[in-house]
Amino acid sequence: MKIIIWSLASLSLTILFMLSCSSDDNGSSSNEPCGSYNTSLYRCEMGELIGKCKGEDYYIAYEQCNNGVIVNTRSSDDKGNSSSSSSDSDKDSFVYGGQTYKTIKIGSQIWMAENLNYGISGSECYDNSEGSCDRYGRFYDWATAMVLPTTSPNYCNNYECVVSAKHQGICPDGWHIPTEGEWVTLIKYVDPASATSQVSTNNNAGKKLREEFGFATQLYYNEGDRRNFYWTTTQYISGTGESAGRYTISYSDSRLYYNSKVAKRTKNNIRCVKN
Repeated sequence: MKIIIWSLASLSLTILFMLSCSSDDNGSSSNEPCGSYNTSLYRCEMGELIGKCKGEDYYIAYEQCNNGVIVNTRSSDDKGNSSSSSSDSDKDSFVYGGQTYKTIKIGSQIWMAENLNYGISGSECYDNSEGSCDRYGRFYDWATAMVLPTTSPNYCNNYECVVSAKHQGICPDGWHIPTEGEWVTLIKYVDPASATSQVSTNNNAGKKLREEFGFATQLYYNEGDRRNFYWTTTQYISGTGESAGRYTISYSDSRLYYNSKVAKRTKNNIRCVKN
């Protein structure tokens, strides 16, 4: 009888201990890597703690809900923040189209540290929400981004069109849309071990850019992952020039990888690089 009573007591203590670890009276949960949080108010997805503001997701780390409006709480100094891999003297900012953009120097290149959010006919916001443009930048088809004809007879989303070596497109003066080669230069600097013939598909630059350089802190949801897609000026010709190259960075993949022959009519982000 004593053994049975002792076993029941031990089982009770074990259950109580498990309950105390998993939640408290407020419904909090310890779910790494998000830590402890109230499950009735927030959820943890891909390492980010997310709340709801009038039905729309907002990120607790750098946003707050004020009377139903999502407000970005990061200061301009926090945007594009990087680790010791790039010093403060390597960073600057500029104003374009009424918005301030942080820049970051990586190796010999100076890049925008956030996606372009320049309003132009043909551009779109994520989920068709204007507020999302402030968070993720705008999305552009290839011809719109290059400021090339988007209507017949010289429809550049359907045919090959001439682009210059440093093609400005919708970037501000003194900046241009990067070529495939300029993205490769970025990858090789960020992840020197990737300097092989397969550099565009075999590297760890995506993770390094996200975690060490603050290059891609705002990734939007796409097919169960969080990603950004960036246009290049590179075109692919197969009878007609209807495709172009883009680079992808995602939360679940350590690479910054290249996608060739993407339909030009597809909407993607733009990062400008300085001339």
